[in-house]
Amino acid sequence: MPKGPESKIEKKLREYMESKGGMFPKAVSPGNAGWPDRNPCHPVSGPFYMELKAPGKHSEEHQMLKSKEMAGFGYRVYASVNSLRKGIEIIDDEINGVRPLDRRHKPVSA
Repeated sequence: MPKGPESKIEKKLREYMESKGGMFPKAVSPGNAGWPDRNPCHPVSGPFYMELKAPGKHSEEHQMLKSKEMAGFGYRVYASVNSLRKGIEIIDDEINGVRPLDRRHKPVSA
């Protein structure tokens, strides 16, 4: 990945998640176009997915289709995470056990 705005957000979110006792591994699924970038995991929240984007950018159509498909299987997928603030809010809501309807940013629905 080129060293651009998206990679800076990714690095800061990885550091933040690790500081909270979680992991922020890269999600790789060869042959599955549109798979979300990251698969954060925390002992409280369990696993979820984030599609990271540069500031002002949004998930592409094929990424949204994959996110909706994954949501249909019960996965929590957050698309268009295009700011550090948004990513931190998602992580905080997940690890603090905020009920889905009360979260600041909603996961993609099927």
